[in-house]
Amino acid sequence: VYVRKIRNELADHLFQASWGYISRLSHGEVINQLITETQRAGNSLRYEILAVAAAVQIVIFIIFSALLSWKLLVITMIFGGLVILVVRPLQRRAKMLGEATNKANRNMSFYGIDFLKGSKLVKVTATEDSVITRLAYHINNLFGVTFQSELNLVQVYFIVQALPVLLITAIIAVSHEVIGLQSASTLVFLLFLARIAPRVAQLQQQMQGYDIASPGMRVMREMTSSSAAEREEVNVDGLRFMILEKGIFLENVSYRYSESSKPVLRNLNLSIGRNQMVAVVGRSGVGKSTLIDLLAGLRRPHHGCILIDDVDLMEMNLSSWRRRIGYVTQDVIVFNDTVRNNLTFAHPEAMEDDIERCMRLAHFTEVVAELPEGLDTVLGEGGVRLSGGQKQRLALARALIGK
Repeated sequence: VYVRKIRNELADHLFQASWGYISRLSHGEVINQLITETQRAGNSLRYEILAVAAAVQIVIFIIFSALLSWKLLVITMIFGGLVILVVRPLQRRAKMLGEATNKANRNMSFYGIDFLKGSKLVKVTATEDSVITRLAYHINNLFGVTFQSELNLVQVYFIVQALPVLLITAIIAVSHEVIGLQSASTLVFLLFLARIAPRVAQLQQQMQGYDIASPGMRVMREMTSSSAAEREEVNVDGLRFMILEKGIFLENVSYRYSESSKPVLRNLNLSIGRNQMVAVVGRSGVGKSTLIDLLAGLRRPHHGCILIDDVDLMEMNLSSWRRRIGYVTQDVIVFNDTVRNNLTFAHPEAMEDDIERCMRLAHFTEVVAELPEGLDTVLGEGGVRLSGGQKQRLALARALIGK
């Protein structure tokens, strides 16, 4: 339940964050956090709860043991302190291994996704052996830290299971020779000790497990906090966009990326009239994509304003404005879903006639006719069932639907 909760919370914050923040994220790292680190965070909470439960039981048994013989209890506590001193270095090592596991998981996820996405380049350049070698390095690294974590856990388990045997022997000798405690009372005390010892072992194991898994909790909190802090303000109470009557006007718009000291756009003035077609042309890096992001409200100008008719874009309900935008990217996004759901992604309420009309305009009808299940064909991850040109046609048809 907790894992599901933190995954939903992280996903919600991520997709509510600004595009500027999302564009800086590593996809592999995000996937790793959603799948692996959330599970480790859930494990850390489970270990924490089990440790508290074991600690409560230990306290109860200690109280009863003190009523029988506080002297034997003091001896037991001293012995327990020695056990803690022996185990403490292993617990510190567990925390270090937990951080190493977190890093190894992240690297494995990052490089695995990266190489799979670039598999075409890998094949064309005949670098399969190099990629396999690099992946094997990260796999072996993950195996190594995982193995060390498990070995460390077993060592702690052995210590806390073996040392109580020595403690029982010492208690029998002390109670009989030094304190002169009756045999019946000694047996009852040992019974309580027999109840305490497994719970102490459990407590040590749970604390060790928590030390290993807790970096996952820290990573999740950091990611959730940072994405929540970057939450995008879409101005839900702003003026809803209905129809463009005059045009789009940029007045002295400037924008600079946070990592750059030089503005990519400086004092830009532009007028785009209603029903006017405009092409933005220029060399790489002059701000063409940035301009489109500004018009879509994905980024906000540092100076100047963008007017939709006579309304500042920042005073408008951004969701209502964006739903009227047809957006086709250079790298076409195709979801692992049916053709129909890809086409109607932004407008699931679209009618069949509208879908057919937009497919004809984008010359996509012939492509769908050749697919085995037509509009209900699942396109696979990244649209592997379509060629590059067919993906472009799908993107054009999707942009036209609802417009």
